[in-house]
Amino acid sequence: MNKSVILDTDIVIELLRKQNETVQILLRLQDKGCEFYLCPIVVAEVYAGAFIREYTLIERFFSHCRQLTINEETGKIAGLLCQSISQGFL
Repeated sequence: MNKSVILDTDIVIELLRKQNETVQILLRLQDKGCEFYLCPIVVAEVYAGAFIREYTLIERFFSHCRQLTINEETGKIAGLLCQSISQGFL
């Protein structure tokens, strides 16, 4: 079964800056068949802090990730997951 990981803004920035430890973790996950997802908020935050000269690298990285859509159901699931994590259930 394939695993899925939603990448947050901090992780994406570390990957784009080629932070070795983060890159190695991502590569190990990829080797195990993991799929990576981005939500539109992460995409917006990355572009908000990027220089124009970085756009090509960003676009190339984003092309290897699946894009999530955000709606009410997505928000509910995210909220419940956060609640479970904070209560130690995950």
